Amino acid sequence: EGVRAVAVLLVVIYHLFTDRAAGAVDVFFILTGFLVVSSLMRRVDRGMAGIREFLNGLFLRLAPVSLVVLAATAIGSLLFIPAVNLFLSSRQIIASAFYVQNWQLIVQGADYLDRQEPPSPVLHFWAMSVQMQFYLATALIFAILIGIIAFRQRTISVPRFLVTVFGVIFVLSFVYSVYTTHFVNPDAAYFDTVARAWEFAMGALLALALARWPE
Repeated sequence: EGVRAVAVLLVVIYHLFTDRAAGAVDVFFILTGFLVVSSLMRRVDRGMAGIREFLNGLFLRLAPVSLVVLAATAIGSLLFIPAVNLFLSSRQIIASAFYVQNWQLIVQGADYLDRQEPPSPVLHFWAMSVQMQFYLATALIFAILIGIIAFRQRTISVPRFLVTVFGVIFVLSFVYSVYTTHFVNPDAAYFDTVARAWEFAMGALLALALARWPE
């Protein structure tokens, strides 16, 4: 958590003193992958109850605070944002509430570094949206794993299964990220969950490599 705090601080410093994108967000996503997979690994033995516990804790920790912030932002938008920009801001606030803000930014063709674009009060919810999508996708992977274990009566190698899944995600996402960033649309790639998945997968693989998990 301390390293995550340093990563956030670096993002703030980049925004205040430079015009470049902060590479610290990549570190933040890798750490998120590490922590989420480590947390779910400790719950595998509890089956689907462990997955539900993880999801319940996740939403109870994030949703109330996010909704309060978004509600306050919506009220502030009505008071301070020009009417011409209000519709777009409202769409972004709604997208942020459902954790799809990054896709909303892609649809509207946003450029993270373009200072000429109308400012968005919820721009940085894109990172929270990407993380939530990873949380849910990872929980689904573990739910599938638990289902396979129940069906095959634990004849499957849990570490090997997870390393294979996250290894494939890492390779495919990294290739996709390089391709879209350099040959298609770098602005969209910046917000794209698929182009970011390799960072979470790297953290997941690191968690698996450090785990002392009996076969």
